[in-house]
Amino acid sequence: MPLSDVLGHERVKAALRHALDRGRLPSALLFSGPEGVGKRTLAIEVGRALICEQSSNDACGQCSSCLRIARASDTLADLRAQAQASDEPSAFNLRLHPDLLLVEPSTETIRVEQARAIVSEVGERSFEGRGRAIVIDDAHRLTEQAANALLKSLEEPPAGTHFLLVTASTEALPATIRSRCQRLRFAALPPATIESALVERWGVSPEEARLRTRLSGGSLKTAIAFDSTAYRNLREELIGLIERWGELDELGRLDAAQTLADLDEPRDALRILRSLLRDVALLSEGAATWGEAPIKRHNDAGHALYQISVLADFGLRASDPGLAPVVAAILAHQSPEGAFLSPVNVPQAFGGSGATAWTWMLCDAPTLLSALARLGLSADLRVQKAAHHLAGLADDNGFRCRAAAAECRCRGG
Repeated sequence: MPLSDVLGHERVKAALRHALDRGRLPSALLFSGPEGVGKRTLAIEVGRALICEQSSNDACGQCSSCLRIARASDTLADLRAQAQASDEPSAFNLRLHPDLLLVEPSTETIRVEQARAIVSEVGERSFEGRGRAIVIDDAHRLTEQAANALLKSLEEPPAGTHFLLVTASTEALPATIRSRCQRLRFAALPPATIESALVERWGVSPEEARLRTRLSGGSLKTAIAFDSTAYRNLREELIGLIERWGELDELGRLDAAQTLADLDEPRDALRILRSLLRDVALLSEGAATWGEAPIKRHNDAGHALYQISVLADFGLRASDPGLAPVVAAILAHQSPEGAFLSPVNVPQAFGGSGATAWTWMLCDAPTLLSALARLGLSADLRVQKAAHHLAGLADDNGFRCRAAAAECRCRGG
């Protein structure tokens, strides 16, 4: 693919294209930034542009060199499998083209044998292209011996040879390596970029794409690999654990901690917990606006009433610092008959005054009552009075649409 097809990083791509066009691409570049944002992909494409037979500042995608690299990139899984079957660490110097090498860790590290093979190769003339590119992925995994073996080649590479080091952990690289490279910084991809790519390139549904994007942390790689079914199952398990946490004794909490430690992907659990904490923080901010805005629609999930209800689902209690003042405000507004009041604006077309008033409606009062009970107030006499009042509104056909008579006369009531 041409550089323009690599997602995001417009500033970096423009700088690279300008350097390629002028024939002034630095001999050693360090691509640094978060995991999964396209650093390696862009490094390979720069290598392909260097080798392209037709273009000076990008890969044409049509010449024999471009096509060979594209085919090799599509079979990376096979190349890695062949390397795994070999006893030679240098087998993980994957050849995408006679003049383009992709170096990956042989186990947990990039070993000195791999570095020596690189040094031996760059001492020779390029085979076919206008130059040679060595892409070193996860460069922070270079062993000390491997890094030392590369120093001279990085500092004084043969003409036309370019090193493109890729890392998500710049500080883990030896200072001697960092000082020999010109650094290009990559940022997390914008949510809109990831979401549109998932829908348009990978055929993910818009709803699924939004979920993946929200949890990707700006990493397209994470978004593509995301398993929504496993995520939802783990999320439900963690929510259940959070809801039970206050009831667990010391032994129960140790068991819960061990359960988390035994997960196949503990990082996923931490990501979900972080997401839940963020959700709770945002919901708490919304709940704190209780009384400021009236209920205009009974399906408005953004209203404080429904955010309080979700916080109750998460297992929060009325005494929790963020909720205590909100609960106190709710309890302070109770009708003489028992229902808790909410700020409501009923249009005149539906029998209301069109003005905001503190009242109760059977559309919302049960939600508020249920939230209070789940927040741990089911034994509170005020909550019991409200429950008794609402239960008394049922007839043989269930609950009709009801509201405080002084405020409106709802249709169907």
